[in-house]
Amino acid sequence: MSKKLERRGQPFPAGRVETKRPRLSSSSFSFQVVFLVDASGSMSNVDVESARGQISRIDAVFDAMECFGEALLGLDGVACSVAIFNESHHFAMRNQPVSANFKQQLRDVRMAVEPQGGGYYLDALRALREAASPSGVTVGVLLSDGVPSEDMRDLDCAGNPNRGRVLEFMRTMRQDLGPKCVLHTVGFGDFNPDCLRTLACDGGGSFHENRLLQANALRNTFRRLSGKVSTIR
Repeated sequence: MSKKLERRGQPFPAGRVETKRPRLSSSSFSFQVVFLVDASGSMSNVDVESARGQISRIDAVFDAMECFGEALLGLDGVACSVAIFNESHHFAMRNQPVSANFKQQLRDVRMAVEPQGGGYYLDALRALREAASPSGVTVGVLLSDGVPSEDMRDLDCAGNPNRGRVLEFMRTMRQDLGPKCVLHTVGFGDFNPDCLRTLACDGGGSFHENRLLQANALRNTFRRLSGKVSTIR
């Protein structure tokens, strides 16, 4: 069983990750990238190989996001949002332009994130739906290091009704928003990624598997994703 399913805690405190920067309307941009970052308890594990030694999973993710942002520098009309999810979801960054200080903005967000609790995919998708632009293109990137915590709720149920609600939410969102809303997914660690794979398929995006906990490999994955985003734009 995934460590994520064994570790439960309190929902992520909303006030810990809100930025003080002005939040711009999503309609101000023609293209938005929404990072959906798993902040469940297992993301605090310090077991990722990097050039500077072992680092935590959450640190490796934010390092990779910096690489993604560097590839988008200089593109007009592009904004980024960061939603943190575990047993709830909160926006740590909302509709911020990708400018020269984007890397520092991500580092400020990282300093406020304290992984805890489970990792509910439905909350990640709700964040994507909230952030989706009614007129422009929205690309979500959902990263998780384990199976959805909805699976634990399904242990005592016939079938998989809670995972089913996750998949149905994605299908409905895609039907409502059409090709203007795309979801890519990234698995980080050794677990069954079937749910992430299905979400990417239903969301018109791609699934990227990183079973080995290596920071450089994750950065390369995010660089490839930034290329996909630039092409769509």
